[in-house]
Amino acid sequence: MKGQNTIKDVAREAHVAISTVSRVLNNSGYVSEETRKKVLQAVEQLSYQQNNIARNLRQKNSNFIGLVVPDISNEFYSSLSKIIERELHKAKFHLFLGSTEEDETVENDIIDSMINNQVNGLIIIGSGEKINPRILNGNIPTVFFDKNIDHQMPRNIVFVKSDNYLGARIATETLLNKGCRRIAMIRTFHPSVPMQEREKAFIDTARSYNLIRKSYKVYSVPISFQAALRKTEEIFASERFDGIFCAADILAIGVIKALQNMNLRIPEDVQVIGFDDIPLATFITPTLSTIHSDFEAIGCTIASNIIKLSNKQETERVTILPIRYIERESTKV
Repeated sequence: MKGQNTIKDVAREAHVAISTVSRVLNNSGYVSEETRKKVLQAVEQLSYQQNNIARNLRQKNSNFIGLVVPDISNEFYSSLSKIIERELHKAKFHLFLGSTEEDETVENDIIDSMINNQVNGLIIIGSGEKINPRILNGNIPTVFFDKNIDHQMPRNIVFVKSDNYLGARIATETLLNKGCRRIAMIRTFHPSVPMQEREKAFIDTARSYNLIRKSYKVYSVPISFQAALRKTEEIFASERFDGIFCAADILAIGVIKALQNMNLRIPEDVQVIGFDDIPLATFITPTLSTIHSDFEAIGCTIASNIIKLSNKQETERVTILPIRYIERESTKV
């Protein structure tokens, strides 16, 4: 039956040894051109499909890269994943994808599973503060995106980051320079490095403008526009802000919808700035002013680093990627 034949069947059909079939399929060792053609013809006739996972377990390596993200339904992570997968495909690598739902236990389970299945490297995006001990002790090539940089880490670990602090500082300064005097920040409750850095920049900037403490506040929600919508309605039921910095665009979309539900004008009554510049930021009304993260540069840099590490090549230990402010309709001109 199609797809059910084994390597033994291929060897029998081609009248060669199993080891010869293995050398042809894995492109390892010498095989004459005539024999190679016989094996490939047998493979085609029998519709033989090699079991890559079993082969990986035997050889203890693979061309699979594990990608771990907090939430694949978030447009930031899905867009980034597509770019990474495209770049890996060019280099003949394949992707295993795991979504943690911002749960550290789930994250570790996914990482353990990927390592057990002999992935050739790991890309971990938006993780918590701790590093899985199997990464630290197992010498597996790993690229962390937006994690605290530790220059003492083993050489199998490299870091890629956006300039989160600068981006949040620019967002907060923009709100203040456009006349806002009561500002709020809405972030995700997950204690990830990007959120911590963005919150610190928000508070530092508010203090540098000599705002009194009750004039700036930070709120935490799950990473979804529905959660941001509900939190905004809850906040505005008891107090008012004229500027809101959202630490992710997905939150800003929920904030804008909540403000519209309350018949508040954007940007006349409340100005809103996001972070990431996901494609949806230009399709909502009003369009979202935001801190632009270069998805293409991030994805290509991450993919390039993991490919080099997997091929035992030197790469930059730390890469910090620039950001910039994009002004649209959710802030005053």
